[in-house]
Amino acid sequence: MLHEINFIEGLKDYVRINLNSGKIVITRLGLRAVEEKFDASKFMRIHKSYIIALDKLIPFKKHS
Repeated sequence: MLHEINFIEGLKDYVRINLNSGKIVITRLGLRAVEEKFDASKFMRIHKSYIIALDKLIPFKKHS
């Protein structure tokens, strides 16, 4: 299931996990608790309310 996660959003007392399929999983855990459960080499907290899956990032290059 971890490979299906695009990003995780913290919303006060619960967390919304957004999957590749468009499905959303909601859990009562806090974002900090979720962050501690995931491997830091695969997920990164980029904002106080968001964790992203690093393998879903698409690099881009600015063209001049």
